[in-house]
Amino acid sequence: MNPTLKVNLQKQRTMRYFIDAAKQIAEKEGIEKLSIRKIADLAGYNSATIYNYFENIDSLVAFAMIDSVTDYLNGFDYILSKNLDPITTLLLSWRLYAECSFPNPGAYQYVFSSENSNFALSKLKSYYEIFPINNQNVNNIVTNQDMVTRNRLLYAPCFEHGYFDKSKEDYIIDFCYIVHGGFSSRIITRGLNSEEAVPLFLDYLTEFLQHHILKDSKKIPSTKDILKIDYHKL
Repeated sequence: MNPTLKVNLQKQRTMRYFIDAAKQIAEKEGIEKLSIRKIADLAGYNSATIYNYFENIDSLVAFAMIDSVTDYLNGFDYILSKNLDPITTLLLSWRLYAECSFPNPGAYQYVFSSENSNFALSKLKSYYEIFPINNQNVNNIVTNQDMVTRNRLLYAPCFEHGYFDKSKEDYIIDFCYIVHGGFSSRIITRGLNSEEAVPLFLDYLTEFLQHHILKDSKKIPSTKDILKIDYHKL
């Protein structure tokens, strides 16, 4: 085996122990309860070893939370690679995000909508260098660490094709995120079933977008239509 490859695999394996330990603690006790000592103890290493692989606890937590959202990131990259029409791409991306985030709202909030988001997203490139996605040409929407840019890149084709009024871009983007945040909050505080929340969320989204689509433009697919699509086999 190539010595460099062997070293990289060893690095991946050891980092994986720490990442998995951090995720396990976060799921049981909450992200705020993570500490170097707890993670090292669960991973079966001494605390000092962690610093051979991560700068500090914040970097380790960022890697662990990014790892928690990779199903979404990898699925998102796959959907974007299929060159579907812009509205279907948008709604499938939101469906995927809901399906992945609702069962684990804490990790998704940490990565995408918390005071830690900028730092966590700044680690995306480093994460993918160590744990590369199968598709080596990851779409820049997936890896872009600027959430404002990420949002605009995803929605841009819908506005470019004239489906929505460009002057309402911020309003439309913000509304979608606010609705998602509302459902995430209900799951955390009221015990709303995450599986039941997905079609309800899509109902809000499709109804809102249908209300704002410009006359004579493409019809917004229904929740039923979006849920029928097997995005794993596009």
